[in-house]
Amino acid sequence: MSIDRSNDCRHYRNEKECMRNCNRTAYGRCPACQRKVCLQHLSEHHRIEIEPHFDILIDRANQIRAKLETMSIDGTKQRAQQFVEAWKNRTIASIERAVADKMIEIDGACAELTVEMSQFKLDSLAKLKSDMLLASPHVHREYVHPDELSRLEQLLTIINSHIDRYSKHELLEYSTTTTTTTSSTTPQQDDNRSSTLCFYHEQLEYN
Repeated sequence: MSIDRSNDCRHYRNEKECMRNCNRTAYGRCPACQRKVCLQHLSEHHRIEIEPHFDILIDRANQIRAKLETMSIDGTKQRAQQFVEAWKNRTIASIERAVADKMIEIDGACAELTVEMSQFKLDSLAKLKSDMLLASPHVHREYVHPDELSRLEQLLTIINSHIDRYSKHELLEYSTTTTTTTSSTTPQQDDNRSSTLCFYHEQLEYN
């Protein structure tokens, strides 16, 4: 006949052995592991297995409390500021390179304009002299034909208008970018954008 062990204390003496010789009549059940143990062993069971787990939880709670007390967004803010600062430095460097390139283009365009202006001066002076009014200072006004005056007035107007244009030259920028989007560009898209600077004015033509 089998022996009823339902009232045996189920507290472990070690990992493999139960307290089979505990014959106390008062028993309880551990609410954590549901083991059936006598009251004396229930206290021991609580001290050995429950209390250490409680201590672990207390330590963890203290760690979490410390995290709560020191929790802030300072790190996030600092990383965001560093990101923007790095972007600013890259953008400034890109702008400085673009400015240096444009300054070189301006030097080249101004050199071309200087040559063109010098030729304009020579051609204009030659045209004025060819009309004999400046080439012959002894020509008297009573011998000047009205048609000559009209032609000279027209010539002077043309030359003067070009002088004004040369003194008010503006740079024109011809974009060579292949970007077709109309949305705002990112710094990377701006780096791919290129253009050519040049001076523009109407060419002088004498009749």
